Amino acid sequence: MSKRDGQTETAGRSSAESGRRRDRVVLPRTDVFGRIVHDYHRNRLRDEPARLHADGRVTPADPGRHFRGYDGWSRVERAALDRVRGRVLDLGCGAGRHARWLQRRGEDVLAVDDSPGAVRTASERGVERCAVTRLDDLAVSRARFDAVTLLGTRFGARDYPVGMRSTLSDLYAVTAADGQAVLDVEDPHEVERAEPVDRWDGDDGRRGVYGWPDEGPASYARRWYRVSYGDWTGRWTRLAMLTPAQLRAVVAGTRWRVGELLRDRGEPRYAVVLEK
Repeated sequence: MSKRDGQTETAGRSSAESGRRRDRVVLPRTDVFGRIVHDYHRNRLRDEPARLHADGRVTPADPGRHFRGYDGWSRVERAALDRVRGRVLDLGCGAGRHARWLQRRGEDVLAVDDSPGAVRTASERGVERCAVTRLDDLAVSRARFDAVTLLGTRFGARDYPVGMRSTLSDLYAVTAADGQAVLDVEDPHEVERAEPVDRWDGDDGRRGVYGWPDEGPASYARRWYRVSYGDWTGRWTRLAMLTPAQLRAVVAGTRWRVGELLRDRGEPRYAVVLEK
């Protein structure tokens, strides 16, 4: 091999390595979810993601569910999205599965998430309009939507009931005069029928990992977990599970009204369509 050939080979390797470096997506260490879905999307998943529950259980965190198409959704999920029309805000868009479907149906969709990795993934998968932002930032803008979707039980991550009502107020602010909001939560009684539930009270400051609705008027059920992926571990997430009566009580303290409740027998997750 001539000196010139050697220089060419070295230059080629350097160019390829440089390309790989440019192709890497740098994400904040706190964006564990974004790292997982982006690696999954690019077929680069290095480890199996897991949920680390505060009661000591470890369960799989399947990233594939964030990429399922319409036929892979539950009947509740399909019914909820079927009701959405017009200019739509997909709040907490994740990998963009809902936004892509709505976009293909002809709706004008803005997909947003506070996870840079999720938004990057949604964009790479063909979501035309997506941004890293939060609901409270949109609430002070002049943006108005015909419908807002908040699915994936993300509403349950708000503090019960005050934080949830604050979120509903922000949703009200970003919707048109005849707008609607579609959100879903888990019913704790259906969850208990579908999976083992340990009504556990920890002694490490995270008391009440599973409270229960019948323990008192202010009591509610919640999951408490964080996601682990390789050497990445996310923040603790407290996810409320509400009975339909509890959710109606939350909505009653706002200017929204429950227009429709969508549920399927044996399905822990149910959705509500809120109307003005």
